[in-house]
Amino acid sequence: MGHPCVVCAHPAKRRCRGCQKAHYCCSQHQKSAWPKHKQLCELYQAAAQASGSMPPRNTYCGLCGAQDRPLRKTRCCRQVLCYDPDAFCAEKGTCMYNHDRYTLCDGHYERACGGDWRTCTKCKEYMGHDLESYVYYGTNSFNFPGLTLADPPRFRPKKCNECRRKIVKYTEGWSSLGDTVTCAWCAGFYNEGQGEYYESGEEEDPEVVDADAVEPEPVVV
Repeated sequence: MGHPCVVCAHPAKRRCRGCQKAHYCCSQHQKSAWPKHKQLCELYQAAAQASGSMPPRNTYCGLCGAQDRPLRKTRCCRQVLCYDPDAFCAEKGTCMYNHDRYTLCDGHYERACGGDWRTCTKCKEYMGHDLESYVYYGTNSFNFPGLTLADPPRFRPKKCNECRRKIVKYTEGWSSLGDTVTCAWCAGFYNEGQGEYYESGEEEDPEVVDADAVEPEPVVV
């Protein structure tokens, strides 16, 4: 299916102009990912210079690029990421929490499948027929660069039974009852003017967005 969006796993039509490594389906997802991508993007850009190189792998977080936070290795793939020693170890939103909860990598370790999770048939079977979840957990930005599904399968996105709008499963609300799927707007989760109503990856302007043009926000890990 080509490159999936690192935020939602839907097909990406753009990528970060700064590092050329992160792919997105739309500008909204690129903007939402920028606070955590910024530092890693800067490291990649510096390494791309004629005399540049990446710093030693054990000196920065492989997910957000932070170099000023305590670091530790993951239990599953032994990669380095940042953590907050003063917070509960599973605090939601931290790099450690995200990798532990939202990747096939950690799930593969937890289930003691053995071998490489990227080619593990047991992990794929564990997801059942939900290919969207399989691709999301195997390619999102909570996975380490270079340690994602090499050739993620195509999947058919869910569509609202009422308005037929495509549902972006992991970034918006939706509900299901039996075989009936309803988007957040038809289900009444949002009032008029609330929520991000857009078709992922289907914007009028398909041009790649420059990462430097995205309004930077404080990095929250």
